[in-house]
Amino acid sequence: MFGEWRMRGQAGCVHNRLGRMQKHVPWLGLAGVLLLAGCETGVDASPEPGVLRITLEADPVDTEIVVVTEPVAVSPGDRFNVTTFQGKAFRDSTFFVLFRDRETNQQADQTINVLAQAENGSYERFVAFESHLPPGNYDRFQFGLTASELALGSFAIPVRLAQGAPILHDFHREFEIMANEVTEIRVRIRPLASVVRFRNAFLFDPEMEITDIRYGS
Repeated sequence: MFGEWRMRGQAGCVHNRLGRMQKHVPWLGLAGVLLLAGCETGVDASPEPGVLRITLEADPVDTEIVVVTEPVAVSPGDRFNVTTFQGKAFRDSTFFVLFRDRETNQQADQTINVLAQAENGSYERFVAFESHLPPGNYDRFQFGLTASELALGSFAIPVRLAQGAPILHDFHREFEIMANEVTEIRVRIRPLASVVRFRNAFLFDPEMEITDIRYGS
């Protein structure tokens, strides 16, 4: 399913034995003839898939923004919801669709509060995509990102995509998928640095980068 199947003909083996065996077992199908004749089917097993996991987390130093005229720092309970969607991994001109998790077989949007804090006060790391992929070398991946609202303290300000800002973001970095192994790519976003105040709203132009690629089980 995940790999390439290769067929190698065993015409000589089949041709030499098929005729005389069918004289004795005329009801025998081709599959049975191949089995009894001891011929190889010539079908290589499909390689086991690996897993690509893409995580998203906020930059730990991006903790303050100016609202009106006052700087406002991030505090527990603040919210900046971003939505991830349409993930893809590319190998040359071929692409593979990425899903939210390994149990899903349909693409679906996921909303993440990138300002959510762990118990130690650092920003949480979220899994944006986690999918099985065929083993091999890949040269980039892509996903969409939008935002809707920034809530800091008593402020709740609408957020919309800045004019000319891309909806789909390409990350040109080579990575490898290995059978039965997990490749984890960590993406960092600067959520507060990605917005600019315009009248009564924030314009969103995401600043993101790959910070690490990890391989393991």
